[in-house]
Amino acid sequence: MNILISAHEFSPVQGSECAEGWNIVSRLAKNKNLNITVLYARGSQYAPESYFKAVEEYYAVNEKESNLTLVPVDQPKTTLLLAKFNRFITMGKGSIGFPVLYYLGYAFWQKKAYQISKSIIQEQQIDLVHNLTQITYREPGFLWKTKTPFVWGPTGGIEGISFALLKSLSLKQKVFELIRNTSNYLQFKFKRRIKKAIKKAKLIYAFSENDRITMGKYNTNVKILLDSGTNPVENPVIRQFNTGKLNIIWVGQLIERKGLIMLIKALENIKDVNNKLNVNILGDGPLKELYKTEVENRELDCVNFLGRIPHKEVQSVLASSHVLMHTSYREATTHVVPESLSTGLPVICHDAFGLSIAVTSECGIKIPLKSFDDSIKGFSSSIEYLLENPSKVKQMSIGAIERSKELSWDLMIEQIVKDYETIINK
Repeated sequence: MNILISAHEFSPVQGSECAEGWNIVSRLAKNKNLNITVLYARGSQYAPESYFKAVEEYYAVNEKESNLTLVPVDQPKTTLLLAKFNRFITMGKGSIGFPVLYYLGYAFWQKKAYQISKSIIQEQQIDLVHNLTQITYREPGFLWKTKTPFVWGPTGGIEGISFALLKSLSLKQKVFELIRNTSNYLQFKFKRRIKKAIKKAKLIYAFSENDRITMGKYNTNVKILLDSGTNPVENPVIRQFNTGKLNIIWVGQLIERKGLIMLIKALENIKDVNNKLNVNILGDGPLKELYKTEVENRELDCVNFLGRIPHKEVQSVLASSHVLMHTSYREATTHVVPESLSTGLPVICHDAFGLSIAVTSECGIKIPLKSFDDSIKGFSSSIEYLLENPSKVKQMSIGAIERSKELSWDLMIEQIVKDYETIINK
């Protein structure tokens, strides 16, 4: 089977969507029944050589599979000009800057990748094309315009956040989320290319149930596939909490969307919190000083801001933790959750988006995403529950180990290959 994949984000060292693109492609290439050609961005809009350099350095010391062909695609000049302007007006804040400008630049890259794909399809028989990354539904690319069977995803992000939750956000974030909610509605309803791609797809992978239902109104071939997998550890440590302090870890960017303030306010509700908990905060961001002030004002001596630390040190902190708190109110699956499950670390998170599927009652506790106050109560009551029922940590740790086996990258690849075969055989 000859497969052509578009993976804008693709790197062995970067995280997030780059990790998704790399993990899926590198594992697909281990199947010698597949001949895979990958169109990937030479770099991001703000670092135009970054992905290519990372790939070259990796294969300088690792053997590349003979059935894998990598085609780096430069960012178009128009995209780079838009990126420069984007950085100027946003003063370099945020990972992508102003979303409208970023996705406009991304669309130009997709057009360039599409022109290259047409040449590849003319030169060799391609059995299937797959638009892999980015995961956003906003930009389906153009591979669906070929006459070759088209697969899209994992993708999603159509769902906005509730107005009840909006009320509790800062004015700046409230405006941003309102714009995003409105943009989601308008783009999905009126952007013709999205609907055309959905209808043309032989298969769509959605990373949340809401996205599956919404896209399923236009295409019956939509199924769930998370945007991140696990790497189960060979001999994971089963967490046990018997005496002493409950060790909690929180990992992420210190930005409003990640919801750290919910955890801080939840801790305030727990009696004698400083003698019962040890809370490590891993990550950095523009709200770091604000969050430190919030912690100091509440005299939460149990909270430690560790900042950004090397990956090996992250693993060490994860290993000594009893539970991961993930408070984000808008997320796909996020790589830290599968990584935690892989090490046997239970997860407390919102019951929303891809997290609803990744985390079960056997491996964690899910908080309904209704309002800011409800989330704070949910997180504090979950912590109190574990303090009162310490044996539950061990039960959920065992559940996390089992769940990580079910969500492994390898099982995900098995499913994708089966789907490829079904589509091509039809």
